[in-house]
Amino acid sequence: ADLLEELGRSQRQELLDALDAETAADALEEMESEELASLLREVDPEKAASLVATMEPDEAAEALRDLDEETRDELLEAMPQDVADSLVGLLDYDEETAGGVMTTSMLVLEGDVTVAEARSRLMERTDSSDVDGVLVVDVDGALVDNLRIVELFTAEPEQLLRELTGAPWPVTVAADVPLEEVVEAFVENRGSSVVVVDDDQRPIGRILADDLVDALLPTDARGLRAFAGLLS
Repeated sequence: ADLLEELGRSQRQELLDALDAETAADALEEMESEELASLLREVDPEKAASLVATMEPDEAAEALRDLDEETRDELLEAMPQDVADSLVGLLDYDEETAGGVMTTSMLVLEGDVTVAEARSRLMERTDSSDVDGVLVVDVDGALVDNLRIVELFTAEPEQLLRELTGAPWPVTVAADVPLEEVVEAFVENRGSSVVVVDDDQRPIGRILADDLVDALLPTDARGLRAFAGLLS
Protein backbone atom coordinates (compact mmCIF):
# COMPACT_ATOMS: atom_id res chain seq x y z
CA ALA A 1 0.00 0.00 0.00
CA ASP A 2 2.80 2.44 0.88
CA LEU A 3 4.55 1.66 -2.39
CA LEU A 4 1.39 2.30 -4.40
CA GLU A 5 0.99 5.69 -2.72
CA GLU A 6 4.57 6.68 -3.55
CA LEU A 7 4.64 5.60 -7.21
CA GLY A 8 3.69 7.74 -10.18
CA ARG A 9 0.65 7.04 -12.33
CA SER A 10 2.32 4.84 -14.95
CA GLN A 11 4.28 2.93 -12.31
CA ARG A 12 1.10 2.29 -10.33
CA GLN A 13 -0.52 0.85 -13.44
CA GLU A 14 2.44 -1.46 -14.03
CA LEU A 15 2.47 -2.68 -10.43
CA LEU A 16 -1.28 -3.31 -10.36
CA ASP A 17 -1.04 -5.24 -13.63
CA ALA A 18 1.73 -7.40 -12.14
CA LEU A 19 -0.26 -8.31 -9.01
CA ASP A 20 -3.03 -10.89 -8.85
CA ALA A 21 -6.49 -9.48 -8.14
CA GLU A 22 -6.66 -10.46 -4.45
CA THR A 23 -3.19 -9.12 -3.63
CA ALA A 24 -3.93 -5.86 -5.42
CA ALA A 25 -7.27 -5.53 -3.64
CA ASP A 26 -5.62 -6.16 -0.26
CA ALA A 27 -3.11 -3.41 -0.98
CA LEU A 28 -5.86 -0.98 -1.97
CA GLU A 29 -7.70 -1.66 1.30
CA GLU A 30 -4.67 -0.37 3.22
CA MET A 31 -4.30 2.88 1.26
CA GLU A 32 -5.33 6.29 2.56
CA SER A 33 -8.78 7.22 1.26
CA GLU A 34 -7.62 10.21 -0.79
CA GLU A 35 -4.81 8.25 -2.43
CA LEU A 36 -7.14 5.36 -3.19
CA ALA A 37 -9.74 7.65 -4.75
CA SER A 38 -7.04 9.21 -6.90
CA LEU A 39 -5.79 5.82 -8.04
CA LEU A 40 -9.28 4.59 -8.93
CA ARG A 41 -9.89 7.69 -11.02
CA GLU A 42 -6.67 7.35 -12.98
CA VAL A 43 -6.71 3.64 -13.87
CA ASP A 44 -8.85 2.10 -16.60
CA PRO A 45 -12.51 1.98 -15.39
CA GLU A 46 -12.83 -1.76 -16.01
CA LYS A 47 -9.61 -2.40 -14.08
CA ALA A 48 -10.75 -0.13 -11.26
CA ALA A 49 -14.14 -1.86 -11.14
CA SER A 50 -12.48 -5.28 -11.00
CA LEU A 51 -10.25 -4.19 -8.12
CA VAL A 52 -13.09 -2.66 -6.10
CA ALA A 53 -15.27 -5.73 -6.70
CA THR A 54 -12.51 -7.92 -5.23
CA MET A 55 -12.14 -5.82 -2.06
CA GLU A 56 -13.99 -6.64 1.14
CA PRO A 57 -17.56 -5.31 0.71
CA ASP A 58 -17.30 -2.72 3.49
CA GLU A 59 -13.93 -1.51 2.20
CA ALA A 60 -15.27 -1.37 -1.35
CA ALA A 61 -18.28 0.67 -0.27
CA GLU A 62 -16.04 3.10 1.59
CA ALA A 63 -13.84 3.49 -1.50
CA LEU A 64 -16.87 4.20 -3.68
CA ARG A 65 -18.16 6.82 -1.24
CA ASP A 66 -14.98 8.83 -1.76
CA LEU A 67 -15.52 9.05 -5.53
CA ASP A 68 -17.62 11.57 -7.42
CA GLU A 69 -21.03 10.27 -8.49
CA GLU A 70 -20.10 9.94 -12.17
CA THR A 71 -17.00 7.84 -11.48
CA ARG A 72 -18.83 5.77 -8.87
CA ASP A 73 -21.66 4.95 -11.27
CA GLU A 74 -19.19 4.10 -14.02
CA LEU A 75 -17.41 1.58 -11.80
CA LEU A 76 -20.65 0.04 -10.56
CA GLU A 77 -21.85 -0.45 -14.13
CA ALA A 78 -18.63 -2.27 -15.00
CA MET A 79 -18.98 -4.75 -12.11
CA PRO A 80 -20.89 -8.04 -12.05
CA GLN A 81 -24.52 -7.20 -11.31
CA ASP A 82 -24.70 -9.12 -8.03
CA VAL A 83 -21.60 -7.38 -6.67
CA ALA A 84 -22.86 -3.96 -7.76
CA ASP A 85 -26.27 -4.57 -6.18
CA SER A 86 -24.63 -5.58 -2.89
CA LEU A 87 -22.44 -2.48 -2.83
CA VAL A 88 -25.32 -0.17 -3.71
CA GLY A 89 -27.17 -1.64 -0.74
CA LEU A 90 -24.24 -0.79 1.56
CA LEU A 91 -23.96 2.71 0.12
CA ASP A 92 -27.57 3.37 1.14
CA TYR A 93 -26.59 3.27 4.81
CA ASP A 94 -25.26 6.28 6.70
CA GLU A 95 -21.53 5.99 7.41
CA GLU A 96 -22.16 6.67 11.11
CA THR A 97 -24.45 3.65 11.53
CA ALA A 98 -23.96 -0.09 11.83
CA GLY A 99 -24.99 -0.57 8.21
CA GLY A 100 -22.34 1.89 7.11
CA VAL A 101 -19.46 -0.15 8.55
CA MET A 102 -20.75 -3.70 8.19
CA THR A 103 -19.51 -6.24 5.69
CA THR A 104 -21.77 -8.65 3.84
CA SER A 105 -18.98 -11.24 3.74
CA MET A 106 -20.33 -14.02 5.94
CA LEU A 107 -21.21 -17.71 5.91
CA VAL A 108 -24.88 -18.37 6.69
CA LEU A 109 -26.10 -21.96 7.07
CA GLU A 110 -29.22 -23.67 8.42
CA GLY A 111 -29.02 -25.75 11.57
CA ASP A 112 -29.50 -29.11 9.84
CA VAL A 113 -26.20 -28.77 7.97
CA THR A 114 -23.45 -31.08 9.24
CA VAL A 115 -20.18 -29.84 10.67
CA ALA A 116 -18.32 -31.57 7.81
CA GLU A 117 -20.39 -29.72 5.20
CA ALA A 118 -19.93 -26.42 7.03
CA ARG A 119 -16.16 -26.90 7.10
CA SER A 120 -16.18 -27.68 3.39
CA ARG A 121 -18.28 -24.61 2.60
CA LEU A 122 -15.94 -22.44 4.64
CA MET A 123 -12.81 -23.73 2.90
CA GLU A 124 -14.39 -23.15 -0.52
CA ARG A 125 -14.74 -19.43 0.15
CA THR A 126 -12.10 -17.09 -1.20
CA ASP A 127 -12.66 -14.82 1.81
CA SER A 128 -12.44 -17.58 4.44
CA SER A 129 -9.64 -15.75 6.27
CA ASP A 130 -12.04 -12.85 6.88
CA VAL A 131 -14.91 -15.00 8.18
CA ASP A 132 -14.70 -15.39 11.95
CA GLY A 133 -17.62 -17.77 12.37
CA VAL A 134 -20.68 -19.46 10.92
CA LEU A 135 -24.07 -17.83 11.30
CA VAL A 136 -26.65 -20.52 12.01
CA VAL A 137 -30.22 -19.68 10.97
CA ASP A 138 -33.60 -21.39 11.24
CA VAL A 139 -35.81 -22.40 8.29
CA ASP A 140 -37.10 -18.81 8.06
CA GLY A 141 -33.59 -17.41 7.87
CA ALA A 142 -33.68 -15.89 11.36
CA LEU A 143 -30.42 -15.90 13.31
CA VAL A 144 -30.02 -18.67 15.88
CA ASP A 145 -26.34 -18.52 16.79
CA ASN A 146 -22.91 -17.35 15.68
CA LEU A 147 -20.57 -20.34 15.92
CA ARG A 148 -16.89 -19.55 16.24
CA ILE A 149 -14.41 -21.22 13.91
CA VAL A 150 -12.80 -23.05 16.83
CA GLU A 151 -16.18 -24.59 17.73
CA LEU A 152 -16.63 -25.77 14.16
CA PHE A 153 -13.25 -27.46 13.95
CA THR A 154 -13.37 -29.13 17.37
CA ALA A 155 -16.82 -30.69 16.85
CA GLU A 156 -17.45 -34.13 15.37
CA PRO A 157 -17.90 -34.04 11.58
CA GLU A 158 -21.29 -35.79 11.69
CA GLN A 159 -22.79 -33.38 14.21
CA LEU A 160 -25.44 -30.94 13.05
CA LEU A 161 -24.82 -27.24 13.52
CA ARG A 162 -27.96 -26.88 15.63
CA GLU A 163 -26.43 -29.31 18.14
CA LEU A 164 -23.60 -26.83 18.72
CA THR A 165 -25.79 -23.82 19.38
CA GLY A 166 -26.28 -22.44 22.87
CA ALA A 167 -25.41 -19.67 25.31
CA PRO A 168 -23.80 -17.24 25.13
CA TRP A 169 -26.11 -16.13 22.35
CA PRO A 170 -24.90 -13.66 19.71
CA VAL A 171 -25.40 -9.95 20.26
CA THR A 172 -27.16 -8.26 17.36
CA VAL A 173 -27.79 -4.71 16.20
CA ALA A 174 -30.07 -3.15 13.61
CA ALA A 175 -28.48 -1.57 10.55
CA ASP A 176 -29.63 1.93 11.46
CA VAL A 177 -28.22 2.11 15.01
CA PRO A 178 -25.43 4.67 15.60
CA LEU A 179 -21.83 3.56 16.05
CA GLU A 180 -21.99 4.36 19.77
CA GLU A 181 -24.51 1.53 20.19
CA VAL A 182 -22.32 -0.77 18.13
CA VAL A 183 -19.46 -0.12 20.58
CA GLU A 184 -21.80 -1.01 23.44
CA ALA A 185 -22.74 -4.22 21.64
CA PHE A 186 -19.08 -5.17 21.33
CA VAL A 187 -18.53 -4.47 25.03
CA GLU A 188 -21.48 -6.73 25.83
CA ASN A 189 -20.40 -9.42 23.39
CA ARG A 190 -16.63 -9.35 23.99
CA GLY A 191 -16.23 -11.18 20.69
CA SER A 192 -14.58 -10.46 17.37
CA SER A 193 -17.76 -9.40 15.57
CA VAL A 194 -21.35 -8.30 16.02
CA VAL A 195 -24.15 -9.47 13.73
CA VAL A 196 -26.37 -6.94 11.94
CA VAL A 197 -29.94 -8.17 11.45
CA ASP A 198 -33.10 -6.93 9.74
CA ASP A 199 -36.55 -6.55 11.32
CA ASP A 200 -37.13 -10.31 11.01
CA GLN A 201 -33.82 -11.11 12.75
CA ARG A 202 -32.26 -12.32 9.51
CA PRO A 203 -28.52 -11.60 9.29
CA ILE A 204 -27.67 -8.98 6.66
CA GLY A 205 -24.07 -8.31 7.67
CA ARG A 206 -21.54 -8.33 10.45
CA ILE A 207 -19.15 -5.80 11.93
CA LEU A 208 -15.56 -6.77 12.64
CA ALA A 209 -13.59 -5.20 15.47
CA ASP A 210 -10.94 -3.70 13.19
CA ASP A 211 -13.56 -2.13 10.92
CA LEU A 212 -15.19 -0.49 13.92
CA VAL A 213 -11.83 0.91 15.03
CA ASP A 214 -11.25 2.29 11.53
CA ALA A 215 -14.66 3.96 11.60
CA LEU A 216 -14.08 5.52 15.03
CA LEU A 217 -10.51 6.71 14.55
CA PRO A 218 -11.17 9.99 12.76
CA THR A 219 -14.40 11.02 14.45
CA ASP A 220 -15.12 9.61 17.89
CA ALA A 221 -12.25 9.55 20.38
CA ARG A 222 -14.59 8.72 23.25
CA GLY A 223 -16.02 5.71 21.45
CA LEU A 224 -12.53 4.59 20.47
CA ARG A 225 -11.32 4.80 24.08
CA ALA A 226 -14.24 2.67 25.20
CA PHE A 227 -13.53 0.13 22.50
CA ALA A 228 -9.80 0.11 23.30
CA GLY A 229 -10.71 -0.71 26.89
CA LEU A 230 -12.67 -3.71 25.64
CA LEU A 231 -9.70 -5.03 23.67
CA SER A 232 -7.17 -4.56 26.51
